[in-house]
Formats: sequence, structure tokens, C-alpha cells
Amino acid sequence: MRTMMNELKIPLLGSHHLGIDDTKNIARVLQRMLMDGAELTITARRNPLIPEKVEFLFENRIK
Repeated sequence: MRTMMNELKIPLLGSHHLGIDDTKNIARVLQRMLMDGAELTITARRNPLIPEKVEFLFENRIK
């Protein structure tokens, strides 16, 4: 994450590897990606009635 933020010239806020600070920094990277035109796609979803069941919305290429 630190390298990605350096490349984007986004200053690291808070302490690296501290949960809430990492979350905020990742959100800032995501905002930048969206501003730069990135398209986000949902790749999986959980069944709210059976939380351990995950439905993948892409072809699983791992054999």
C-alpha cells in the first residue's frame, strides 16, 4: 500500500498497518482510482441467509 500511495503522490495518513488508518488510506486510493476513470466490478456476493455461501460472478481460473 505504501508503494501505491507513493506512486500516486498521496501522503500516508496515520500509522501503517493500523486497521482504521489503513482503511482510510485504502479509501483515499480508491477515490483516486475512481477520479482517474477506473471501473469497479462486483466479483462476488454473499447470500445474506447463508453467510458462508459465496457466489462468484466471474469465471474461476484457479484449478
